[in-house]
Amino acid sequence: MGPFAAPHDPRESMAVAFVPPRGEFLLGTDQLGRDVLSRVLSHGWPVLVVPLVSVVVAALVGVCGGLLLVARRGRGRRVVQVLDMVLAIPPMLTLIVLGYVLPPGFGALLVVVTVINAPFTARFVRSLADGYFDAGFVEVSLVEGDGRVAIAFREVLPNLWVPLLGDLGNRFVAAMYVVVSAGFLGVAAIGDGADWASMITDSLGGLALNPAAVIAPAAGIGLLAVGVNLLGDQWAARR
Repeated sequence: MGPFAAPHDPRESMAVAFVPPRGEFLLGTDQLGRDVLSRVLSHGWPVLVVPLVSVVVAALVGVCGGLLLVARRGRGRRVVQVLDMVLAIPPMLTLIVLGYVLPPGFGALLVVVTVINAPFTARFVRSLADGYFDAGFVEVSLVEGDGRVAIAFREVLPNLWVPLLGDLGNRFVAAMYVVVSAGFLGVAAIGDGADWASMITDSLGGLALNPAAVIAPAAGIGLLAVGVNLLGDQWAARR
């Protein structure tokens, strides 16, 4: 909806640089004289879509991986040790390394955020599912001859949805942090300042002339993060 509500072409220079809010420019202009409001409305999608898609992909990979780690306890313990070492790597280091290896664009950001989030989800799911394998209903299924992998997905997974919903909100905010950091650093970015983080970085030089060019995209990032967290908490509470 945002891009369709933009009053001007977000790529077109409409006036001089850093015009303060006035008349047709409700949030003023940026460093190239482009309408800030139009760019805020048009360029918020990477901060929403990339984390959302990557969190869904990371959740699928993490849930399957976490359940397999529990089902295959012998191998799972060894894999968990490796996973713990991977989790010790700072996300920003992973972002910088993969960001410079992969070509810039939507796909690169998606891969980077998924690689960072999936191990956390796998570790979280394993810790949740591990206790259920000592439960009575699992022991009954084992006695009946069901395999541990089948039990993990059929019997254990339905009991994990509520905490998983809460974790998805946290993972989304973490993914936003990575996407925004990529925009600030210029690593694996969408390009052409086409995201809120890049808008903030590009407009810092004119902060004294038009603060709205920085405040507007920053407010969008903050409101989106808070809104998703509140929505995730409410959704988990209702389940």
